[in-house]
Amino acid sequence: MKILRIMVMGVAALVLVLALLVWFMPARWAVAALGPRLHGMRLEQVDGLVWHGRAGRVLSADGMDIGQVQWTLSRRALLGDVRLQLALQKPGVTLDGTLHRISASVVDWSHVRLQADAALFDGLPGCAEIACMDG
Repeated sequence: MKILRIMVMGVAALVLVLALLVWFMPARWAVAALGPRLHGMRLEQVDGLVWHGRAGRVLSADGMDIGQVQWTLSRRALLGDVRLQLALQKPGVTLDGTLHRISASVVDWSHVRLQADAALFDGLPGCAEIACMDG
């Protein structure tokens, strides 16, 4: 009986440690595990938690600097209900929005906002019409 009690307490302690690890998991650990799902993109200078963190630098697969990203991921993701608020910033550009994964193949983006400096569009074909609409 005493051995059974020790085993149950040991299992309970292990479950508690694992739960605390998931609850307070550093984002840099998760980024290392998510590498293949990022399709070549790299997150650098990562800090914070999986649930609320930031990357000081986001690089595309070809090495282009995309900017900085901050995120807030609902802990309901542990139950399969993924809700993510994302904000990407680069000098002259800010993009933010909310993602809700409805199923494995359906993602709903809402409250998406893009702010960009109009000078970034200078020289692109068809941008003269956009500039005319601005003012």
